[in-house]
Amino acid sequence: MPVPPFTTRSRVPLERLEATLLRRSHASGIVHHHLHTETGDCAAALVLRTPARDDTGRSHALEHLVLCGSARFPVRDPLQGMLGRSLQSECNAWTGPDATTYLCASPLADDLCNMVRVLADAVWNPLLEQTAFDREVWHLSAEGQLGGVVFNEMAGAMAEPDEVISAAVGAALYPRSPFAWNEGGDPLAIPKLSLAAVRRDHQAWYRPANLCLVSVGPIDPATMEAEVLSTLPRRNGAGPQAAEPGTINGQRRIALTTPPRGADPREASAWLLAWPWGDMRRAEDLCAGRLLNHLLCGHDATPLRLACDESGIGLGDGSGFGSHAPRGELQIRRNGCQAHEADTMRTIVHQVLAQMAATAPRAATLDAAFLQLEMDVRRLSGDPTQAASWCHCIAEAWTDGTDPVPFLDPDPVLTALRERCTPAWAQAACAELIAPNRAMIDVQASPDSAWPAAQQQRLKRIAATSATKVDWTQREQQRRSSEQREDDPSCLPSIGRGDIPPAFVPTPAPSQHEGISGYAVPSGGLIQQVAMIPLPAPGTGKPAALTAFTAVFGALGRGALGYQAHTRQLDARCSGIAAWSEARCDPGSANRLRGALVLSCEGPAHSWRRHLGLLPQCWYQQVWHERERIAELLLDELDACCADILESGDDFAHHCAAAACGGTPAAALAGGGLEYLHWLRWADTHLDEAIAEMAAWHRRLLRQKPRVALIGSPQTAAMARYCRKAWGTSSCRPIAGHHIAGYRRRPLRPQALITDTGLGYAAAVYPGPALGADDCPALAIGCQALSDGALHSAVRERGGAYGVSFAVHPRSAQVVFTSYRDPKPERSLAACQRLAQGLAQRALSAAQHEAAVLALIAGLDTRQTPPQEALDSFIGTTLGRGDQHLQRYRAAILATTPQQVRAAAQRYLARTPSCAILAAQAPKQGNWRHRSW
Repeated sequence: MPVPPFTTRSRVPLERLEATLLRRSHASGIVHHHLHTETGDCAAALVLRTPARDDTGRSHALEHLVLCGSARFPVRDPLQGMLGRSLQSECNAWTGPDATTYLCASPLADDLCNMVRVLADAVWNPLLEQTAFDREVWHLSAEGQLGGVVFNEMAGAMAEPDEVISAAVGAALYPRSPFAWNEGGDPLAIPKLSLAAVRRDHQAWYRPANLCLVSVGPIDPATMEAEVLSTLPRRNGAGPQAAEPGTINGQRRIALTTPPRGADPREASAWLLAWPWGDMRRAEDLCAGRLLNHLLCGHDATPLRLACDESGIGLGDGSGFGSHAPRGELQIRRNGCQAHEADTMRTIVHQVLAQMAATAPRAATLDAAFLQLEMDVRRLSGDPTQAASWCHCIAEAWTDGTDPVPFLDPDPVLTALRERCTPAWAQAACAELIAPNRAMIDVQASPDSAWPAAQQQRLKRIAATSATKVDWTQREQQRRSSEQREDDPSCLPSIGRGDIPPAFVPTPAPSQHEGISGYAVPSGGLIQQVAMIPLPAPGTGKPAALTAFTAVFGALGRGALGYQAHTRQLDARCSGIAAWSEARCDPGSANRLRGALVLSCEGPAHSWRRHLGLLPQCWYQQVWHERERIAELLLDELDACCADILESGDDFAHHCAAAACGGTPAAALAGGGLEYLHWLRWADTHLDEAIAEMAAWHRRLLRQKPRVALIGSPQTAAMARYCRKAWGTSSCRPIAGHHIAGYRRRPLRPQALITDTGLGYAAAVYPGPALGADDCPALAIGCQALSDGALHSAVRERGGAYGVSFAVHPRSAQVVFTSYRDPKPERSLAACQRLAQGLAQRALSAAQHEAAVLALIAGLDTRQTPPQEALDSFIGTTLGRGDQHLQRYRAAILATTPQQVRAAAQRYLARTPSCAILAAQAPKQGNWRHRSW
């Protein structure tokens, strides 16, 4: 009996997006939202409502198991298998409190269909095997240790103070709802979960009537629908409805214990007030909440942020407006605030809100907040691509049971909001926040030094109890046998070399007007101004001081304006000023480095005269006399760096290992890692010297001629003339490179950094080739094959790490291995070195080679938003790495043979790399250099 087709229910043109939204439905209950565009990447998502009911992380566990093989594609990890069989720019899944999303994206429509076919069969007909459950969710090892990918992921997450605070806030604000539970799973509760319970959840949730198909791009919606219907199960019935948040009455105070972070108790302390606010199913409420946030604490000169900063309490601000639930959430948060300081902070916040409730804001202040809101909603997002971002937006709207159109095109919402949100509205909103019966929670989080030991004891008791209930010896044998079985991905759909476009789509060449590069690309009506200042030769100044300079630039005063007045002016005209440094090898030589300081500022195109002059004014008139402000900014930077170490320790380990290589890698990355942390801590006690070093960098760079670009649309010649006059430049030429002596020094001893992180991170760095070197494409293929194949199996599947990567970084002439949230980082490094040396001894198979080639081409062909692509092109071209270099690199990848891969591996990987481990305990074996951060 033929399956009936989908029926189109509505067709809505969206002129701002140059797209049309089709709403279609099927007799089975499946809903399809298709956003049709004429150009761009393609993306699709399968979304199911999966409301959390407890802290076992059942929907998270089911997400992992669904992606462990299906009836039609019985491979252990079909998404991993598709990495080398498609040009995907995204193929992933994630779990929220109320929904699970499976998303894929590709520049090719046929390739997207292949991925949807795999995801649809995984959703409808997963194998849900016990060995997969033990590997992916939780198990007890032969040593009596709890493990599993989900367990390890959440053990690492819940060892972070911020995660513990977030879980407590959700439980308090949204009781009796999915948002009260830890959807990822609490490590203490995950071992309560069984495969039988997960199978029951699959039967209850994974039904056609509970599925929304979302697709975006120049594709035929019927083709997507056919793939989803091809293996449609017989089971049906209504799935869960859109989740309603619970409600709290009145005000509650919560004293919360968190894991420690570092020796200073302030690093894991926080005080916050949180209010449920608005209905996020209404785009107008979402925008109004963001507007209120901009008025209260959107920048350093807003009333609440300013009062908190001037109190001298804490280490920084964490306030903001969130929309992760159908109900919005406004938080006023002070990181680093300890219990004895909470009463003072509470008084300050209530006094400021009472003052704002008594006095309406000036019209100019409200206009500035509206400007920031307008830029928020107009700014194009590309995470990982624009098509994927639109998929996210539509999927969230369906999950909440609302119309996606106002979220895709917010212009009518902004118009209505301008009429509604007057100064009187802002005054009334502040009065409502401090009303006696207003729902609110007051949280004080304080670290407990005994928390890690107590958590370990609790886990040991759970492990001991589990050991008496199951024959884990037999289960472990079955799991290891499954892990050692080689997957045969030949059943998975694939594209071939003939399907690959002959070249990636280059960024449109910029116009050149009076020395200004103009990229007239769609940008949502915003104009971004970018200036690149050439960096002098290495050795001119301390790289750490330059990195600190980028952190404080734009947040200080300029000329006669102090930082508060300067900040208010930026808020009223633009999105603020950003700065960062870029350092890249010449494409033809790893011994030459091109570097630049990049400055950026963005504002509405219709008021370009109000903001295009701000960036050059700030650059030429930056002041360094506001000593207290600089001290505060450096302290904020130190706090942010420490948080990044614990949350993204793989990146920090990479920096530490790269510094040991010397030469170009160290020059390119010296601004991060342990050296930068040491400099920030030194600056805390040597502030005047630190200011002098940053000011010296500024004076040194002021002597360089900037290269300037305008990105966005619409553009005019008048804009270019204005920028030319403001910058006094007529240069569009690339930045010259500097020779680096001593490249490929002998690596230092491996470094072990002992931290408070719950799980470990590891990195290994080999000196590698530059982009234009003959070995670069071959080495990239070999690393990609190892990353997606043997290393993935050894480090993630068998080792339990959450993620693993091994890749060539030609911009810094490095080959880099990292593991993420890794319970066995020492073992992972040993596996990396063993497999890297094996690549030098044995050629890749034809299938491995082909899969790696496709994965690399997919990375090169992935499209970002037009403004981001223009920015990348401007930076790359100015640093001597234009589209022509990437096109040659892409062509060389397609032409490389397995024999060339082996030869490149022999030249670069048959050596001992520089290694770094970030972990709570020192490695037990090896000649490690122990360091502290």
